[in-house]
Parts: sequence; C-alpha cells; structure tokens
Amino acid sequence: MVLVTVLMIIAWELMVIMFAYIYHVIPLKKHSENNPKILLPLSACSVIAGLVALFYVKTNYSSGIFNASYWNEANIRIFMFIPFLWFAMVLFGLFYRKSHVLPKEETIFLKAEEYKIVKDFDLLMGDYMYMPNVKSYCEFRGGKILFSISAPEHEVDCAFTCRMVKEGIYECMSYEIVNKDIRVKIVQIMNIVFCILIAVDLALAMLWLSQAPELNIDLIGRVISSLSISLFGIAGLKLYKGAKGIMAKFMLGFSIMLIILGIAKFFK
Repeated sequence: MVLVTVLMIIAWELMVIMFAYIYHVIPLKKHSENNPKILLPLSACSVIAGLVALFYVKTNYSSGIFNASYWNEANIRIFMFIPFLWFAMVLFGLFYRKSHVLPKEETIFLKAEEYKIVKDFDLLMGDYMYMPNVKSYCEFRGGKILFSISAPEHEVDCAFTCRMVKEGIYECMSYEIVNKDIRVKIVQIMNIVFCILIAVDLALAMLWLSQAPELNIDLIGRVISSLSISLFGIAGLKLYKGAKGIMAKFMLGFSIMLIILGIAKFFK
C-alpha cells in the first residue's frame, strides 16, 4: 500500500512541475522551443508511475492489503486520467510540430510603457474570433498579442516570442521578462508558493486515500478540504483580478469568499 501511495504522489507531483513550466513559474530559456522537451519526459514519468501503481494493485488486490484503503483499480484509473491525457496531448503536439509547417516565430521586444495588458471575456479581436481560453491580450502600436496560456502580471520590459495569426494580431508562444522589478519578483515568489501548496494538497490527498492507520486521517481530511477550497479561490483571484466586466467582478468576489471559507473551514 505504501508503494502505491508513493507512486501516486510522484505521478501528481510531476504534473505540478509540468504545469509550473507551462505557466512560467519555473523559468526556461527559449521557452517555446525547450518546453516540449521538458513536458514529454515529465508526463511520461508520471504515466509510468501510475501504470506501476495500477499493476501493483491489480496483482496484489486479492491479498487484502488494500482493504482498509481507497486504493483500487477504478480509483487509480480515475486519478491517472489527467496524466494520460496530458501525455497524449504532448505527444500529439510534438507530432504536429514535426509534420506541419507552422508560421515562423518572431520575437517582439516591448518596454513596459510601450504596451498595455488587457483582461476581459470578449473573444473578438476586431473581426477575428479566437479560442475560448484566451482571457488576456496586450495592445501595442503594431497591433495585439494574444495570450492563450499565461501572461505577465503587469507591464514590464519583455521579449514576446510570437506567431502572426493575421495582420496586426499575434499569438504569444512564450515570453521572457528582461528587467525584473520588485513587483515581478514578488509575483514569482507568490506563484512558487501557490504551486508548492498545490503539491502539498495533492500529496495529502494521496495519503488520505491510503487510510494508513498510523496517520491522523481526520486532520489530513480537514486540511485537504480547507486547502482545496482556498486554492480554488486563489486561482480564481489570479484569473479574474484586473479583468473587465460585471461578471468578472462577481467572480472576483466569489473567489475571495472561497478563500475566506477555506480558511474558516479548517478551524471548524
């Protein structure tokens, strides 16, 4: 049972590291070029850890060692769906990049005063409909840069690696902050802490599923409940902060309420 718990913790911690690379929490030179090289081994190792755990449960479940826990084939398959999905997406992305001629990437260097970051829920950029997951873009003299994954928290000297979608509209593949001011450093520290808390939450969830008698399962369950609600609220706060529109303001308030509820839940 310990082996399965450890393997599942490893599988999901690797997923956290993978998302840390995707969202620039862990800095990476030539992000758009090197990111797939990092994501493939991370997602592959995550899947391998899950497969080993599944095989171990399948071959030893009849012995009764998992009777007191929630570990079974069905639960492991459920928890491994996202790692398998991301591994498939990474493979597809690599295959697509090699088999298709993609628009040439170009680097657009902008100083902080030369552009403005805008966050809203309007998917129309002029007469162009973009993908639903775009929540922010920046406006500059040459047009607009769309952010499909992550964007700088605020205007700062930055080099954007982009592909032109149409005249005056670019898709940001990655960006590199040139001059990191105190606000950038604070945001980076907060993002690192956020990822660490997610990693802790996931590890505790796996320990709770093990139902190991030597652990304080009630306390772990309370921490998971409190931390999960708070993290969901923090994620919403990061997403909706600075966004335009009444709905964005409503969701911002809801996110703050979730954070307060999560903290209060721990002390109940």
